Amino acid sequence: MADELIGFSWARPKQGFYWTEIHVLASDVRVRVLTSGIPLNRAPKAEQLEIAEPLLEHSGLFRTFAALEPTEERILRFANKYGSLGFQHGLFTMDNPECPGSEIPVSGELQSEWTQCISEMRWIVQLWDWIQADNYRQLSEYVRWQGMDHVTVDSHPYLPADAELAPPVLRIASTLSTDELTSHAAPSFRPGFDVYWPAVVTVYRAVTGHLWRRVSPELTWDDRGKKMALRFEPDNLHDAMWLQFARAIHGQYEYRSCGDCGEWFRLDPSIARSNRKFCSDVCKVRAYRKRKNKQMSVADADTQSSA
Repeated sequence: MADELIGFSWARPKQGFYWTEIHVLASDVRVRVLTSGIPLNRAPKAEQLEIAEPLLEHSGLFRTFAALEPTEERILRFANKYGSLGFQHGLFTMDNPECPGSEIPVSGELQSEWTQCISEMRWIVQLWDWIQADNYRQLSEYVRWQGMDHVTVDSHPYLPADAELAPPVLRIASTLSTDELTSHAAPSFRPGFDVYWPAVVTVYRAVTGHLWRRVSPELTWDDRGKKMALRFEPDNLHDAMWLQFARAIHGQYEYRSCGDCGEWFRLDPSIARSNRKFCSDVCKVRAYRKRKNKQMSVADADTQSSA
């Protein structure tokens, strides 16, 4: 079990999601939205949905999300495998296929929302990796002090403050005061010079901010129904991935990217051995077959060259 403290189930439509251009409700504005197309005024039937426990089934999902390229194709693939982020604003209408000339209200998520969420997760995970590795050289490039009173942690520190970046690249920057840092930092903290604690507090702010009022602790019955157990229930998939990240920080967990599909998984005796290279047996077998096919192709090419 990936994490016995997290209780989270998430539904996704069996028919999947798709990108389409639809109207913003009560306006002439049209935007591209990721949607299932299921009308808001028609509750989906149970047989239309697939219920999963993504955090239990994918121990490094937050890292897989952080590594996601924010293109329509990659976002769609992620959503169809794991589900929507959970924003699903009901502010859109689309043509009604059952009644031409009329429209139906649907929910959806903008690509800009996905891009923002991916960029923030990627930046905070990167900061945490540098912190874990005591990589002060990298931290010093992105942590910049303004005198002794304020410091900025910036994903693009070499660009002017008002520089406009071409989508999907986003700038993630935060400014911290010495007073705020002093309230969190160890006695060794040195205002005006320290790059470690500004990065740590930036990670703390981001993770805590995504958990505040979005993750609910509750007592529930355990699997055997004999005693109550503490569980943390996120509001949606986006908050669930931040909770998984928080648990990774708490547990000092290590992760690896699958040698076949690229999905990240946790290295832990209860989940995966430290020398494991694949996230599942399916990927292990598929990688083996790829190697064998490649070897056979090379052998065939050598045979033809000899002939």
